[in-house]
Order: sequence, then C-alpha cells, then structure tokens
Amino acid sequence: GTGKRYSLSYIDQFADRKLGIALGVVHSDGDSNSLVNGSWGNSPQITQTDNTVVTGINVPFGGGLSYETHRVTDKRDGLAAILVFKPNKAFTSEIDAYYAKIKTGTKKNAVKRGSNGGAITNATVVGGVVESGTFAMNPGDLIVYSENIFDDDKIESIGWKNSLTINDRWKAS
Repeated sequence: GTGKRYSLSYIDQFADRKLGIALGVVHSDGDSNSLVNGSWGNSPQITQTDNTVVTGINVPFGGGLSYETHRVTDKRDGLAAILVFKPNKAFTSEIDAYYAKIKTGTKKNAVKRGSNGGAITNATVVGGVVESGTFAMNPGDLIVYSENIFDDDKIESIGWKNSLTINDRWKAS
C-alpha cells in the first residue's frame, strides 16, 4: 500500500509557569491491497480406496476454498488542545478538547467454492495425512460476491477539571 502520516505538536508555559498550553494535530492517509486465499471446514468424512471410512483427520480445504481481494483505505485527522491554569500550588484548572475524523473503507471481492460438505472419496491416507482423494464440487456451489464496508466517524470531547488543595488532609476536585 501507500500512505503518509504527519503530526505536529506545540507545548509551552507562560506567565511565570502559571499558564500552560499543549496543541497537537495529526493526519494519516493510506491504502493497501491484498490477495487472500483460504479455506473453511477441516474434519470431513473420508472414505479410503478400500471403502473404509476414516474420521478425525484435519484437511485444510474440507469445507471449501476461497480467493479474495481486499482494498483498504484509511484516512484520519485529529486535533487536541489542553490549557492549564495554576496560579498557586493549591489550585489547578485544566480544560482539554479533542476532535477526530475517521474515514475507513474496505472493498472485498471474493470467489468461494464449497466442496460438497467436505466428503472425500477414493482417499489415500498415510500417517494421518490425506495424500490424495476426490471431492465433488457441484456447479451451483460457486459463490461470488462483492462487499463494501465503510465508516465515517467523528469523535468530539471536551473536559474541564479543577483541583483545590484545602490542607494536608483535604483536597477537592
């Protein structure tokens, strides 16, 4: 895939360290493509060449095979700001704000083929491994689909916290 990420932050104190500020901005934008192949189901009924039925052997393609392409896009922007006021050791007031915008998308194209419930016939099993065999695929077992999954979200948050030290035993916030 391709993409880029940027971030910028600024932090400083003013007024004899009684006022503090922190600002941050972030941006990321990227995309990727992948080809995925896989299978499902792994414990089919296996009938050997001598008509003996064997069970409990894992076969990676027992239920079927699939090939998919995935295209993923991801764009994010975020802002954060914090302002702190501390006029003395006993009192602190802090305001913070956060904003994020997130846009993600996944496009899937897939071709899947079931293997007739996973039954394997004419199998040669050696040491618990199916070395050869036949599984049927009916013409109607082909599954083709395209799927779009996307999010367009915003997150907004603001907070205000005040803390006061009354004495060695009492504090309030």
